[in-house]
Formats: sequence, structure tokens, C-alpha cells
Amino acid sequence: MSHRFSRVVMCLPMLAAAMHAGAATQGTPSSTSSTGSFVFTANAPATPRLVQVLNISDITVDNSSRALKGPSNVPGGTMSFCVVDTYVGTVGLSISSTNYTGANGWNVRASDGSRLEYDVLAETPSETTLGASSPSAASFAVSMGPSRVVGDSSQCSTGNIRLHLNLKATMPTSLPAKSYTDTVTLVATPQ
Repeated sequence: MSHRFSRVVMCLPMLAAAMHAGAATQGTPSSTSSTGSFVFTANAPATPRLVQVLNISDITVDNSSRALKGPSNVPGGTMSFCVVDTYVGTVGLSISSTNYTGANGWNVRASDGSRLEYDVLAETPSETTLGASSPSAASFAVSMGPSRVVGDSSQCSTGNIRLHLNLKATMPTSLPAKSYTDTVTLVATPQ
């Protein structure tokens, strides 16, 4: 067996080991330099970033209903809901009314076209104000940082956002005998 052939036979197990270990290559013995290389891979998370609005419920008020925050002399209601972000990052939340009427703001309407104006306040359970409705806009947006969202729906037991809806103080303190409605839409967007 030639000397050259024996070197090749001796190198085959090292070459097989290097191939088995992936793309990494081992350095060869040398009196001047030895170079090895490897591949560094960062795999994306198993699931993409997801946001979700949970625990939404309809709000129905009557003459004795009051929101947890707002005027004590007008009907209102409060809803606690949850915003989930699987990355626990910053999420934008847009809150909009179907019945926005310009200068008259947000309102609930009856089938005969009559309406009652109302205000909306978004806040955290610790009463940090996030945003409020304005007569000059059909929607308003709030930005919620990582401390305002949860990473998993199992953390949504009591909600991380509250909406207080109150009829305006200029409205009757007793509701007329009609059914008034509006649709409020919540849109969560990862930022």
C-alpha cells in the first residue's frame, strides 16, 4: 500500500465525522495555521406573531345602569376585555363607532332615527387612561406597550383593558322607552 493511499484511508473516518456533524469543518493539523468553519442558524419561532381581542361582551344599559367610571347621573356600562400578543410587544388598538355623526360624536340610535350621544373611555384596570372618544373622529387609537398586553389567552381572566361607555351628561338621565344601538369595533394590530 502506498504512503499516499494510506493517508486517504486514514482521512476517510475524519471526513465522515465532519460530514455527519453537519456543515461544520474541522481544522487540519498544520505548523502554520488551521482553519475550521461552522454554520450558525437561527430558526424562526414555531408560530408567527399573533394578536387577538378576547372576552368581548355586549353592553346593555337601562335607567339604573352606571359605568364604573364617569358621571353618576347618566346611564352607562363598563366592559373588561383582553388584548393578547404572542410576542408580548406593542399593540395598537383602534376603537370605532358605526354611528359617528361628526359634531354630534358617537351615539346610539333608535329605529325612528332618534339618537343619544355617548362618551367612551379606554383605560387599564389600574385606571391609567389609554384614550377617549372625541366628537371630531369616528375612531380613536391607543398604543399598548408590552406591559399592557398578555402573551397567552390563559392570562385573560379579568381582562387587561376596560371600556367605560356613558351617555353624555346633556342627555336625559332617564332613557326614553326605545331601544338604541350602536356597534363599536375593536381592531388590534401588532406594531
